Amino acid sequence: MSQPSAETETEPEQTTTTAEPEPEESTTTTTTTTTTTTTVPALDYEVLFGLVLFDDGSLELGLSGITNRVGLGGCIVASTFTLNDSEYGYHEAWWERDDGSGWQEVAGSRRSGELCGFDLSSAPPGRYRMVLDATIADARGVYKSLNEITKQ
Repeated sequence: MSQPSAETETEPEQTTTTAEPEPEESTTTTTTTTTTTTTVPALDYEVLFGLVLFDDGSLELGLSGITNRVGLGGCIVASTFTLNDSEYGYHEAWWERDDGSGWQEVAGSRRSGELCGFDLSSAPPGRYRMVLDATIADARGVYKSLNEITKQ
């Protein structure tokens, strides 16, 4: 799932110019069409403060004083947990990459009921973050990791 954004396109503007004919000349008409595209930035996700990423793509999830660190081949499997005295349940998690043109979901990274590390060693350059579709205190929303990783 990529970050939501909106793109709007204005109606084409048309300009018509008519030249006055000289004696024994025809009338010339020129039409110019201009299209303007505006990209509206999407709202960013809220931060899930207990979810921390490391430069190699491993992650750590803090659960009310208990910390789980997951390496590149591992996942944290849990349907509900408590963090900072609030009940959490998560539905899906995925990684996103921004190469300068906006956040896009990393293909193959979406998991249901798991938070998994992501091996960045052969990944293309860009900024990376983890995104989580979760229910927190009975309110469902989309959250992002506390930090982002920049791969050169």
